Amino acid sequence: MRVLHVEDNPVDADLTRRSLARQAPDIVLENATTLALAAQALQQPGGYDLALIDLKLPDGSGLELLMRIREQQLPIAVVMLTGSGDQDAVVVALQAGADDYLSKGLEVFERLPMTLR
Repeated sequence: MRVLHVEDNPVDADLTRRSLARQAPDIVLENATTLALAAQALQQPGGYDLALIDLKLPDGSGLELLMRIREQQLPIAVVMLTGSGDQDAVVVALQAGADDYLSKGLEVFERLPMTLR
């Protein structure tokens, strides 16, 4: 499974990569740090099976990327990453077409492979 991880925090990106390498080596994670880089990556041939998108990015909201994916009818699942206390954003993301969401925190790494699959 190829996953585009849209995350600007290098520590979070590294922890996610390490966790998946240990728990689910069949999941290939590629990182984009901005909406612009993620949009470029999604246009490349070969595609992704899933996008794991942080809500807060330096050049906008992850919701913008979710809406772009759905408008372009890209055949990929989308899981949104939220900070704690972002329940309103979760509702908006699910209404906009997200397949699932995860709240950031150490416990997320235990559930991550199952959620992505």
